[in-house]
Amino acid sequence: MRKEYKFTLDKFDTDGLFYYINTSQLGFHEIHPPRHVHSVYLDNVNFDCYNANVIGLSSRVKYRYRCYNHIRTSNNYKNKIVLESKGRINGLGFKKTWMLCSDIDISSINSHKLFCYGKNTISKPFLNAYASFNTMVCGVIYKRRYFIDASRRIRLTFDDNIQGYKPGLFPFLYPSNTMITLDYSVLEIKLSNETYNSFENFGLNKIPFTPSKHSKFMTFTKIINDL
Repeated sequence: MRKEYKFTLDKFDTDGLFYYINTSQLGFHEIHPPRHVHSVYLDNVNFDCYNANVIGLSSRVKYRYRCYNHIRTSNNYKNKIVLESKGRINGLGFKKTWMLCSDIDISSINSHKLFCYGKNTISKPFLNAYASFNTMVCGVIYKRRYFIDASRRIRLTFDDNIQGYKPGLFPFLYPSNTMITLDYSVLEIKLSNETYNSFENFGLNKIPFTPSKHSKFMTFTKIINDL
């Protein structure tokens, strides 16, 4: 379980963010080069996952397929795909991950085969919920930078060039000419439940931005499906 804070930043906020990262006494450092994150989100025909978020249910979950560094300009489309269950219980977030396949041309894998990979891999307590969320409602691609503090208790991600699309038969093959691009970036700070006391205890209140609610799943599901 973890506590999460999100911030939406326009292009004029970026300098302030990286000034904070570079000068913070928490000793943030980037743990790997920037990479592209590609997710395909699941729901059912009634959009129950989406509506649970709209209502604000204290306990809710969503499922997504995800891979990293799958970009159209690459000559090598082979990658791995994971299935993630991500949810929230009384304000605390959780995530569980299953490896579905690796070293595969993910741009050529169709939605039925991807769903079957999930059914054959996911652990039994999650199977019924996963099986009911069998509609791919949106695909999301963005560039992510990942930082961690010196104590390794605080993680910070910065997502930029966030784009969404309607998944087709081959859900990871995205239509570049019809992509929807957000005009802002997203900063997220994650604290484990064991180390979390308050936002201020870690000096995070010195970040020059105000926390806000944001969900890529919610934003693109609404836009793409006219909800």
